[in-house]
Amino acid sequence: MRRLRAMLVAAVVLAATGAAGAGLASGNGGSARNGHEHELNAQDRMFLTGAIEGARFEVRGGVIAKSHSGSGRVRAFGRLMIKDHSQEVRDLSSLARRLGVHPPGEPSPEQQKVLWVFSHFHGSAFDCTYMAYEYADHTADIGEAQVELAEGENHMVKHAASHWLQVYEEHLSKASDILLSLHNC
Repeated sequence: MRRLRAMLVAAVVLAATGAAGAGLASGNGGSARNGHEHELNAQDRMFLTGAIEGARFEVRGGVIAKSHSGSGRVRAFGRLMIKDHSQEVRDLSSLARRLGVHPPGEPSPEQQKVLWVFSHFHGSAFDCTYMAYEYADHTADIGEAQVELAEGENHMVKHAASHWLQVYEEHLSKASDILLSLHNC
């Protein structure tokens, strides 16, 4: 059973980092703009839609953590994901609409599959799977925000990326601490 859990954790982490890497590789194009406030390049659009999908995923994962975790620290982390990423959905969806981008209403299909997997674990098995994924996912989020800062062109989207980069870094630090404290993984 422990080996099966370890294999599942590895598969979930690989899926997280693979999907994030594919997103980073596909969105660095776009033409030069003349600096108008509402114009976006492909990277700006990709960051907005990917970050909104990711925030929706984090909120749903946090809800599952509240009821499936065996650890008070993991449940608290889930509540933090709900609070912070609900704000991210509101902020980035508002910005996206203002810039003419339709904000996604759901996590990506890959993220929905991960949520389904999460929903089948409880206690320490959930904690190990969820926190390993959260560590990998926030690492990928940091990379995506950094790509937006380097390659995005819209100053409002870049400002949002800068703000959320700080939040992702805080979440990564907390996820790392919690993951290292779990003794049953």
